Amino acid sequence: MHYFTGIELLFIVLVLILMLYSRITMLKNIKKIILLFTVCFTFSFSIAQPTKNGNDGDKYRAAHWNVNNGLAHDKTYCMLKDVYGFLWIGTDGGLSRFDGSTFKNYYYDPGKKESIAGIAVFGLVEDSLNNIWIGTDKGLTCYDIKADTLTNFFSTTMTLFPFIVPFSATKDEVYCRESDSLITVYNIHTFAKKNLITLTPEDKLAKGGNYSIQNSIFDPSSNSVWILSFSGNTGLLQISLSTGKRERYGWAGNNYAEAMCYDHKRNSIWINTDGGLFEFSLHDKQAHHIDALKELEKQKSTGHIGIGLDPSGRVWFLTYPQGIIIYDPKEESFHPVFEKDSVLQKSISATNGCIYCDRDGIAWSGFWLRYGVWQLAPISPVVSSGQIKILYVKRFYVD
Repeated sequence: MHYFTGIELLFIVLVLILMLYSRITMLKNIKKIILLFTVCFTFSFSIAQPTKNGNDGDKYRAAHWNVNNGLAHDKTYCMLKDVYGFLWIGTDGGLSRFDGSTFKNYYYDPGKKESIAGIAVFGLVEDSLNNIWIGTDKGLTCYDIKADTLTNFFSTTMTLFPFIVPFSATKDEVYCRESDSLITVYNIHTFAKKNLITLTPEDKLAKGGNYSIQNSIFDPSSNSVWILSFSGNTGLLQISLSTGKRERYGWAGNNYAEAMCYDHKRNSIWINTDGGLFEFSLHDKQAHHIDALKELEKQKSTGHIGIGLDPSGRVWFLTYPQGIIIYDPKEESFHPVFEKDSVLQKSISATNGCIYCDRDGIAWSGFWLRYGVWQLAPISPVVSSGQIKILYVKRFYVD
């Protein structure tokens, strides 16, 4: 959803008038006039002052989407933007595919062939064929995006929790968590399934501990799986797929955490905890506290749920009560998304359940308290260090 400013609306009206006038007068010349007007307009309004405090708080446009707009359910677990630009949203009541303006929903209906495997969607992965693997509370679904077909897979283990959740993909395989008992892999070409690891009660990091369904990653460099446990004694469990060996790791204070994200470029795992933000290095197997956030922690700002990594390598994570914070590891700086608008900052953050940053630089905030999805689209920077920059030149052609 795009909200136009008064200046943008005036520009559109003027262009429409010129286009209409071109049907009556000189067609060839008017095209040149419109093109020149577009360049001049973009040039005229692309002068901006550098942000004094260096934050991006005013550089995002927020739009809210919920069931009233067509979303399958307002409680959101996960999101994924595919190679074609569709945003897939896993909710508590089905799967939604969003094209930027409308939703197409997929629901669980055991009486229909074209049904996803379960009601709630916990995980989404895109494979190398650009098919979407959908993890639900009752099983796994593969959506063939070219054939527009759904193929379902169900657990063969007798369990009260028959979920299958994909968490990573390689060239030929998709890795999944299956119930509380298995780590499995599916061949994306043949759909053949292979059991890799059998999980046991001893794998839990504390008595009464639990696995985080959505927070598992596959590390190809060590051929191992990392699982975040957020109940009991919070920590990370590493399981080697080569030997089956288990290793357990914690961090200072072992503060509560239930969200992490994998940083491929830095070869690390970012963990959002009640004791601050940690970067767990897969090189030295150490959790490093982000000291640059000490000022934030002095404000008794805690967080442990949403966390995501944007294309620039910045970490977006939820804190309370400050809301969603953007941390830049290169600059060792941080700031709220909307520093100057506390109401909007609270709206995009309160009861946040997941944060997803897509390949286009758009951040998405989902909620566990049935609040839909917030879309945070970056407003392209126009000027840097006093330089004038033309954003775009769009040609208008008239039949």
